[in-house]
Amino acid sequence: NQPELLFLDEPTTGLDPKATKDLWDAIKLAKNNGTTILLSSHSMEEVDMYADRSLILKDGKIAEFDSPTVLREKYQCTYFKEVYFAILERESSHNE
Repeated sequence: NQPELLFLDEPTTGLDPKATKDLWDAIKLAKNNGTTILLSSHSMEEVDMYADRSLILKDGKIAEFDSPTVLREKYQCTYFKEVYFAILERESSHNE
């Protein structure tokens, strides 16, 4: 199949490293063949490595939406997980 749109919810949860690599290879192939992929993940490393754009939700609202690279630069972070925590901290301070 070559779907136009593919929704993946935590696709690598519970997979061993080899199965994870194989799955990401298949996802990249689908992307290269024109499939739009929407992925939900708690793996900030995977977001950092594979996402063209990331959307971070806080309390059901969009807290940030941009590429991981742009967000790392905006928050002056080395790793995307640091961006995630900076956004959560910022949002928490706005709600106090």
